[in-house]
Amino acid sequence: MLSSRRAALIGVLALAACEGQIAAPDDTQPPGTPPPKGWVPGAPKPQFSCAPDAPAVAAVPLLRLSRVEYLNTVSDLVRRANPAEAAAVLGEVQAALSRVPPDSRVGAPGERRGGFAVADQSLQQALVDATYDVAVALGRSLTSSAARRKTLLGACATDTSTANDRACLESFVRDFGARAFRRPLDDAEVTALMAVALDAPVAAASVADVLALLFTAPQLLFFVEHGTDAVAEVARLSAYELASRLSYYYWRTAPDDALWAAAASGELLTAGGLKAQIVRLSASDRASPTWAEFFSQWFALEDLDELDGLVTTPAFKTLAGADLPGPDTREAAIADVEQMASWSVAHGASLSGLLHESRSFTGDPLLARLYGATPWASGAEPPMPASANRAGLLTRVAFLVSGSLNTRPILKGARIRNGLMCENLQLPAGNVAAVAPQPSPDATTRQVVEALTESSPNCAQCHQKLINPLGFSTEGFDALGRERQTELLFDAQGQRVGERPVDTRTVPALSSSDDPTVSTGPVDLTRLLDQSGRVHSCFARQYFRFVNRRLEQTTADGCALSELEQGALGGLSLAELFAKPTLRPEFSQRSFR
Repeated sequence: MLSSRRAALIGVLALAACEGQIAAPDDTQPPGTPPPKGWVPGAPKPQFSCAPDAPAVAAVPLLRLSRVEYLNTVSDLVRRANPAEAAAVLGEVQAALSRVPPDSRVGAPGERRGGFAVADQSLQQALVDATYDVAVALGRSLTSSAARRKTLLGACATDTSTANDRACLESFVRDFGARAFRRPLDDAEVTALMAVALDAPVAAASVADVLALLFTAPQLLFFVEHGTDAVAEVARLSAYELASRLSYYYWRTAPDDALWAAAASGELLTAGGLKAQIVRLSASDRASPTWAEFFSQWFALEDLDELDGLVTTPAFKTLAGADLPGPDTREAAIADVEQMASWSVAHGASLSGLLHESRSFTGDPLLARLYGATPWASGAEPPMPASANRAGLLTRVAFLVSGSLNTRPILKGARIRNGLMCENLQLPAGNVAAVAPQPSPDATTRQVVEALTESSPNCAQCHQKLINPLGFSTEGFDALGRERQTELLFDAQGQRVGERPVDTRTVPALSSSDDPTVSTGPVDLTRLLDQSGRVHSCFARQYFRFVNRRLEQTTADGCALSELEQGALGGLSLAELFAKPTLRPEFSQRSFR
C-alpha cells in the first residue's frame, strides 16, 4: 500500500427535497464570463478560472484544532512522554477525553446537509472546561509514580541530589514543550512554564502542574503562526510552522521525528525537501483516516439513518427475508465507503475511478451478501459484486439503503444534485411536508413520488427535471440496497399484496435543464455524471473547503480552485490532487492583510 501511494505521488508533485444553497454567495461567474482558456467545446466546462491579478484573500483568523486533531495530538504526546505506559495513561484519563465536545459540520449559508467538522471554529465553554480537565488529569497520571516521573524527566527526577532538579525540569520543558508547541520554546516561555513548579522542580505535584499548563497552552490548542517577517503583509512560514501545517494536513496530528528533523535542519524549506515530505506523509497509512474523513463528510454519510428500526414489523421482515439489518449495519455501510475511498487513494485511482469503483470493501457478512460478494479482508484484493449493475459509488449500500419499506428517490436525487454536483436547489414551498412518501398497495415508489411531486407546478419545477430522475435511476435496488427487477407492494396492514416492475429509465439533465440524454439506469447515470465533469468541479469546491476550513471566494481563490478542478478533470490520481494545495505558494505563507 505504501509503494502504491508513493508511486501515485511521484508524478506530481418528502418532499422537502429542494435543498438550500450549498454554494457561497459569490459562487457563480458573472454573466458573460468567457470560457476558461483552453476549454474545448463538448468537453466538461470548468466552473473556476484563475486570474493571476486577483485580489488576495484576507487573513485567516486564529484556527483551533478540531476534536480529532486534539485527541490525536494528546495521544501522540502521551506516547512520547511514556511509550511503555501510554495505553494505561490514556485509559486513566479517558473519562476526561470523552467530555471533549464533537465539532459540528459547517457548510455554506442555507446548506441543510453536508459541511465539514474541521470548519467548526467555535470556542465554547464546554470545550474549555473539557480540555482543562484533560490537562489536569494527564498531569496527575503521568506523574503518579516515581517510575513514571523517572520515565518522563530522566533519572535526575528521582535521584537523591537536589542540585540538579531545576536543570532536570528545564531540560524536560525545553524538549517536551517544543513538541507540544510544535516549535522550539524561547527562554521567556521556559521560565514561565517552570515558574509554577516553585521551589520543588521535580516533585510530583510541581511536574503535574507544568504538564497541565503545557496541555492547556494556546500554542497546543490553536495553530499559532507568526511567519518569518513581522512587518510583511504576507510572510513565509517558519520551518516548524510549515511542518505543523503539513502534518495536520495529512495526519491530523503534530509532526513526527522525521518531519521535525527536516524542519530543524532547514531542509523542509527547500523545494526538494518539501516534496520529499509530502510523498512520505501521503504514502503512510496514517493519512488514510484523513481521506476517509473528507469523503465521509462530503458524502454526508453521518446522515444515514439507523437501519434496524423496523426489523420487528411483519412487512419489513417479509421484505428483508434473511437480510434483516442489525445494530451495526449502518456503521458497516459507512465504513464500506470510507474504506473504498482510502483504498482508491492508496492505489492511485482518479476521482473518475472512485466514481466508478464497484468492488466491495466490507467485511460485514450481511453487507457482503447484499453486494453478492465474499467478505473483504483488509489488505486483500477487494472482491467484485455479483452484478454488473453495481455501477460504482451511486450503487453502494450507503447511497441506497433507507431502513424503511420503500426507497427514497427524492432523497437520493437531491443527494446527487446537491451533494455530488454542488448544484443549487431552491427551498421548497412552506406548505410542503418534510415526510417520506408512504408505500402504496397498488403503485411503485416511483409512481407515488411522481404523483406527489410532478402534479403541482411549484413542485414539478425542481422535481421533474432536477431531482426525481436522479433518484429513479437506482430504483433497480430496494430499500436494503439489493438488486431487484420488481418492487414488492404491501397494504396498510403490512401484508404483501403484489409486485410491479421497476422503471429506471430517466432523462437526468446533467449538462443543463434541457439536456435530452436518456439514462437507462445506474450504469448510464454514472457514466454521464463522469462525462459531465460536475462531480469533478464539486470535488474541487468541497476539498478546498475541507483543507482551508472556510468557504471559497471564487475570484480570490480562483487559481487554487481551478488547479484542483483541472487536475480532477484531467484524470490526476486522488493522491496527486490531495498534494496540490501543499505545493501552492499560499500553503507556505501566512497572510496578515
